[in-house]
Amino acid sequence: MPAIEEDWLHELDEFAVPFEQLGCFAAISTDRTTLFWCPMLLDGTPEVDDTSSHSNWGEVTAPTAQFLRAANKAFGTKFRMREFAGR
Repeated sequence: MPAIEEDWLHELDEFAVPFEQLGCFAAISTDRTTLFWCPMLLDGTPEVDDTSSHSNWGEVTAPTAQFLRAANKAFGTKFRMREFAGR
């Protein structure tokens, strides 16, 4: 099962969108229902997970309004704050 997870995480890497003004990268699941984020390092590259070769992705659970606006614009989605578990 880990190989499938790795493939999926590498897919996020492939389609990540940089949000320089927010200091992170964003990606969306293939079913377009889940947003992910990864910290951006000072050199503009994504932070890499210490245990693998993919970026250090985390599910977005409490986005800022600015992040959500940027993600909706980048991915052509209409996510709302109330749809996230942390809000």
